[in-house]
Amino acid sequence: MSEFQVEIQARMESATISLAEARLEGDDYLTQIRLGELESLQRLASEHAVP
Repeated sequence: MSEFQVEIQARMESATISLAEARLEGDDYLTQIRLGELESLQRLASEHAVP
């Protein structure tokens, strides 16, 4: 696995954890930010054939 793939996966895991915490806290703004971050990371991964 390339360093790029490892970094993308690490950022996705971090954003997913942060998203779950935001939802638990009822922070709608942070929830939207994390959802946008995850969408962006998924798009980046897709563009570079990262599973």
